[in-house]
Amino acid sequence: MREKVIEKYVSFLLKYHTYSRKEILTIRYGVENTLLFLEKIIIILVIGYLLGILKIMCIFMLFYMGIKTFSGGMHASSSFSCLLISLVIFIASPIIGVHVYFTLLEKFLISLFVFAIFLIYSPADTHKKPIRGPKIKMLKIKSLIIIDLYCISSFFVTNYIGNLLIISLLVQACMISPIPYKLFGLPYNNGRREKDENFS
Repeated sequence: MREKVIEKYVSFLLKYHTYSRKEILTIRYGVENTLLFLEKIIIILVIGYLLGILKIMCIFMLFYMGIKTFSGGMHASSSFSCLLISLVIFIASPIIGVHVYFTLLEKFLISLFVFAIFLIYSPADTHKKPIRGPKIKMLKIKSLIIIDLYCISSFFVTNYIGNLLIISLLVQACMISPIPYKLFGLPYNNGRREKDENFS
């Protein structure tokens, strides 16, 4: 089914423009990733609805994507692994956010820990999309600004929203660290490593 959609989309584009083989492969890759993302989101949202946590899940997704956009993080090597990891993150996190209470001291300590992790490891790239040059510094600064906003907001919001802000930072701190990369056998620091190899 997915392959048919990709073929129809590429055929439609070829009617109006001529593309090189490399460009066609790039287009196919982009369309396939988009379809996989939509399939994954639909599955996650349906499960969230069935569990009665759809609203909380959507709020957590917004917070999580807000920080992930600038800090990157690990991507699973297969769509199935990606779905499983996403299910654990987007189902467990909202449930924890509703049932766990963080004191101000705990939020402060978590904020310090998260800030240190992001200061060291953000942004974390992948071997398919390495991050190089000035972009590294720019993304790091943006991710640290988002962290500050999340942490400060969590101090003033005492309900589950504040908890979701803190949990989204904890989850993303884990995803940008070298630990999940090593667990799944994925290369880490790809853009920086390429730079070092070029100078060696």
